[in-house]
Amino acid sequence: MPHELVYSATALSDLEAILNHVALDSPKQARRWVAAIERRCALLCEFPELGVERPDVSPGLRIFPYRRAVIAYRIQMTRVRIVRVFYGGEDYSALMEV
Repeated sequence: MPHELVYSATALSDLEAILNHVALDSPKQARRWVAAIERRCALLCEFPELGVERPDVSPGLRIFPYRRAVIAYRIQMTRVRIVRVFYGGEDYSALMEV
């Protein structure tokens, strides 16, 4: 049975920031790009263990790269909680809140 997908407030802010950044060049492409990231997040509901465990960054954290984005999430019982979405080479290990 698929897990429920939940976004943290910070992850939603990250997606909005990505949308705004890419929209400076192409609003249409920005919407497509964020939608593609959201589809990858939804894929984690079907296959929650796709990401690589990163306990060295934060306990229970998993990382799932997608093109120039990195999706940081945790599996919580029947939920996949997206905690952050990083973009364009950001140092996620330094930016992750423990």
